[in-house]
Amino acid sequence: MTFFRNLKSALVSAAWPLLNRVQAAIPGSALDMERLVRGTNRWREWYNPLRGLTVARSVTLMEAGQRGEFADLQWLYRLVEKRNATHRALIIRRRAALQKLDWDIKTVAELPLGSTQAQADAQKQTLRAAYDAIDNLSGAIAFLALAEFRGFSHLQKHRSPDGDIIHLEPLDQWTWVRDGLYGPWAYNKESRASTFDALKTNVIDPAGFIIRECDMAIDEVGLLCYLRKNLSQKDWDGFIEIYGIPSGVVLMPGNIQQGKEKDYEDAATRIAAGGSGALPAGSDYKPNDQPRGVNPFRDHIRYQDEELVLAGTGGKLTMLTESGSGTLAGGAHEDTFDEIAEGEAAELNEVFQKQFDADVLSREHAGEPALAYWELCPRDEADIKEEVENTFKLAQAGYQRDIEELKEKTGYTLELKPQPAPGSAPASGAPEGAPPSGLGLRNRSTAQQSTGMQRVIRARATSLQPIFQRLEALLQTTDQDQFQRELEQLLKDVPDLADQVRARPEYAAALQEVLAESMTNAVVDDLRKKTTLI
Repeated sequence: MTFFRNLKSALVSAAWPLLNRVQAAIPGSALDMERLVRGTNRWREWYNPLRGLTVARSVTLMEAGQRGEFADLQWLYRLVEKRNATHRALIIRRRAALQKLDWDIKTVAELPLGSTQAQADAQKQTLRAAYDAIDNLSGAIAFLALAEFRGFSHLQKHRSPDGDIIHLEPLDQWTWVRDGLYGPWAYNKESRASTFDALKTNVIDPAGFIIRECDMAIDEVGLLCYLRKNLSQKDWDGFIEIYGIPSGVVLMPGNIQQGKEKDYEDAATRIAAGGSGALPAGSDYKPNDQPRGVNPFRDHIRYQDEELVLAGTGGKLTMLTESGSGTLAGGAHEDTFDEIAEGEAAELNEVFQKQFDADVLSREHAGEPALAYWELCPRDEADIKEEVENTFKLAQAGYQRDIEELKEKTGYTLELKPQPAPGSAPASGAPEGAPPSGLGLRNRSTAQQSTGMQRVIRARATSLQPIFQRLEALLQTTDQDQFQRELEQLLKDVPDLADQVRARPEYAAALQEVLAESMTNAVVDDLRKKTTLI
């Protein structure tokens, strides 16, 4: 087995430069670091660092982390986060508060000298398209948030054949080494305990990654709290064995029959352990039912949890589970995590603006100052109101917004309202056969106008079909020179295309029909008013 593992490792190491060249030639290919490392560090799945873990071992690993050797330390952090309930709850609550935030693309408040609003709007459009193209943005943000606990996070940029970033791959923290506290990063594909000097041939180019660093990792506190908490729990378990199930000490009489000592001793042992049996006359039983002082273990364990939560909330909270009093009363609990998320969002904004926005804008708007930027921020009620109003206006014009996009923008839980079948009875509750009221007639008139507008929209789209076909063919062109030639030809052909549109009768006929219906409805309303039908 060892020979096979060493052979496999040697083959992967020999293929590493070739794989890098292939990946460079095919941006966005499946030959990325994360997928490669999964085949070389499967051995870690069999390694549990919590077995026999001591405070001395933990301190040694943290000292190695200061030198940039993270393999064993980060693997240990991962298991501590999973096994300590308070640690897990802290990560989940912080992540949930962060996911409540929304992101948007904004332009700078004051344009630099020589820049125009048109340039700012163009950059805004470019950045929005770039972020919309990422298929795992939410997961990437959540992984960067882990840097608060583990000290750092790396996202590898995966690109399409055109060079656009389409995926941000999270890379496990135990697959990295660093040259000290602030030196360059190198990728440790086998995730074995190693120094930077041994892996400096694998130094990465930071331009291909999004990296977040946090100097004060919460897990440094959490690891020591976990150890002390476990030691206290072990002693508490021993305490329960003594005082939870009644046991005690038996004092045997001095006149035991010779040769029967062993029988009496066995009976005394069973009774002292909480069993049943008989003792000779003169025996005395002293139960262990009065421990010295107060049980100290619960308070000691609670103190470790308080220390961890204190580090994870910046002193805002002391415990996660209590409610109804102290700092947790009146919704302070949720408000605290929302406040933490807003502060963390400010740091994430800076990370993305420097390492993602700058990358995109330098390719698409070379030579221009940054006039637009990505921002993760709380949902603005004014913006939500504007989204709802715009959706309503689009619906009146005959358009329907994507419901998933609207959920994301507003944070509302939405579902499409089923439309009544054509010819079905109105939902007004009027009895069948009753004469329609004036309000009902006006509603039908409005419905007719809406249907008419939809016919106009469909007819207009049909009439513009020649132009749509040319534009669609143009957008399929991948060669830049050919695209330029076809675009120039399209501009020359616009007058002829306009004649073709005008020659199509669908649009004019639909518009004429709607205008006629509108005039008829107006006449009917006027007659009804004059004949007091309303």
